[in-house]
Amino acid sequence: MKINIWDNGGITCDRYTVFIDKYMFFMSIYPDRANEVNSYVGEFRHGMGEFNIEFDAAMHCMLFIKIDKIPKTLKYAIRQRILQIRHGE
Repeated sequence: MKINIWDNGGITCDRYTVFIDKYMFFMSIYPDRANEVNSYVGEFRHGMGEFNIEFDAAMHCMLFIKIDKIPKTLKYAIRQRILQIRHGE
């Protein structure tokens, strides 16, 4: 599975945008905790293009940076999402 993680630098509570294959999730810095963010957003369909290093989010104009290494705090949540995807949940 291909995993891409984009970081907005902590501007919002859903700091990370995580792509697992074609599935898109918003996650906070501690997505496995009860009061944090770990939301399924939808499928990233073909033809939508790829995020650029600078992604203009219309109202927010945030700077997203692609990160290559999975942050330690996201590993468990990403692992759980991969299991859900594999089991078709």
